[in-house]
Amino acid sequence: MASQSDDVDGGKTSSGDDKIQMVSPDEDLEPIPFTDGSGNVIECYSDATATIRGVEYTIGHVCDNAMDIVFMDEQDELVPIEVEDDIMDEVFPIALTSLEQEFPGEFTLLRTPATLTLIGDLGGNDEEGDDDQKEEEDEDEATAELLLSFEHKDKTYSLVHPLDLMLLVGTVDTKSPDQRILISDEQAEQVMPTLMEMLGI
Repeated sequence: MASQSDDVDGGKTSSGDDKIQMVSPDEDLEPIPFTDGSGNVIECYSDATATIRGVEYTIGHVCDNAMDIVFMDEQDELVPIEVEDDIMDEVFPIALTSLEQEFPGEFTLLRTPATLTLIGDLGGNDEEGDDDQKEEEDEDEATAELLLSFEHKDKTYSLVHPLDLMLLVGTVDTKSPDQRILISDEQAEQVMPTLMEMLGI
């Protein structure tokens, strides 16, 4: 389960037995594989561990660049396509082809759980992407950095990098303790309010 936040500093201790331990930003972290339970894995760095009602959760952020494929709805709002959505089966291969044509050999795009991930340095594309990025900004602030756009069935889709930090939450995999299992939507409804409060978000 993923959530987005601008800041993960200043974690708090909740009442009762619930507690959170923030990871020091100076700590040399090893990537932790988060899985959706079907064998698909996304690697994250841990930001914190929390215990809520006796269950331990790891909160992490994606090691590489979290990416979305989005389209504009009738209200001119950008709508991200969920990784599991059927339409992703159609647009993801087109995004891969477009990425190779626009930036040959520079990036690798992966269909990972919770979010797409892009391997490569986005910082080197500021000059090329300035004009395109402005198209994705609203009048007040940018919410995502545009990498490229493409057409599919008379609709324009864009591959964008969300500017808010994406956090993933998982529980320890009892069969593989070094791995985390992403929480379900139902679990998220139960624990995310407490986790957000603990993180000061």
